[in-house]
Amino acid sequence: MTDQARGEGVGAPRPVFPSLSTSRVRLRPATRADGEAFYSLLLELGLSTLPTLDQWLDGGLGMRDAAAQFAVYRRSDDALLGFTTLYQLDPNARHVKAGVYARFEQAPGLAAEASVLTLNYGFAMWDVRKIYFHTTEASLPHYGGAIAKVARREAVLPNHLFFRGQLWDVHVFAIYREDWAGAGARLVERLTRHVQAAS
Repeated sequence: MTDQARGEGVGAPRPVFPSLSTSRVRLRPATRADGEAFYSLLLELGLSTLPTLDQWLDGGLGMRDAAAQFAVYRRSDDALLGFTTLYQLDPNARHVKAGVYARFEQAPGLAAEASVLTLNYGFAMWDVRKIYFHTTEASLPHYGGAIAKVARREAVLPNHLFFRGQLWDVHVFAIYREDWAGAGARLVERLTRHVQAAS
């Protein structure tokens, strides 16, 4: 990766304001009222290790350690596409984890935009060195090439997750602040330019 791609050198942009909208997708902070829809989505996506719905709702949408959770909507018709979350924020180690749960097939490219907004929110809101995300081969292509350019693969956990009736390898990626401050921030600026101009 070049110094320019890593965001090093003179004039490299810093992460922008934590925008929650592009021209095609918007994020809204998730609340308990979203819990049943989030739970149903996870079942639909094939996650089979969920608690009961009541336990899920009582546990803060399944994540007691969530630092931020968002419902993801398509702007053209206000359809709910999924949810994103930032969780296990560790201010001492200066990292946080990100999760994206979406109907990827129904939203080509939109899940990637929601991922970009979520990652940018994490870097803009907290003084973290890096953001981790875990994914399987089934979901990896949907994150988009832009994120792939700044993500570093840190580990592969073989046969780690039972999902859609089979065991999958889980790929652990990290996006570092110095990488995001260049290519990532420029991507956010491009995705949000028309939204900012209209507001």
